[in-house]
Amino acid sequence: MADRKNIILNQLSVADKEGIVSLYVYDKEHGGWNSLARRPLEKYNIHVTPVNTEEVKTTTIDAYCEKNKISLVYFLKIDVEGAEYQVLLGARHMLEKKCIRCCMFEFGQTTFDMGNNPNEIEKYLKQFGYHIRNVVKDNPVFPGRSSAETARFSMHVAIPKV
Repeated sequence: MADRKNIILNQLSVADKEGIVSLYVYDKEHGGWNSLARRPLEKYNIHVTPVNTEEVKTTTIDAYCEKNKISLVYFLKIDVEGAEYQVLLGARHMLEKKCIRCCMFEFGQTTFDMGNNPNEIEKYLKQFGYHIRNVVKDNPVFPGRSSAETARFSMHVAIPKV
């Protein structure tokens, strides 16, 4: 039986390409809002602004897996405050080969704040044969998908069809 490498990555910055990006950093209380998007929070009647920007080195899922000789990912959890599509774009080869067995990601206002469209995310994953579902039974995929104003936070799972 082959050895399995269990890797849990908490602090790896992944995107659609390798390079340097600007991360908008919020105060300690709102640190979970750190994002690549300059979020229009005032539009949502939230009066919080970033306190800083930081330059962050990024890689892609594909590059990381190739460099570390990872040929199969059983579970990929993406929580990147709106840049989920960018992470998925950087996992193109792993998705094409269906080497990601289960991918969990968020959807909500931050998706739109980042300039992403849920229809494009759905189309992208479907082209590789992935089925998307909301983790809450009987809830729709990308609830309120038409705009940031109607978007409702939700968690989704994408699994390759067999």
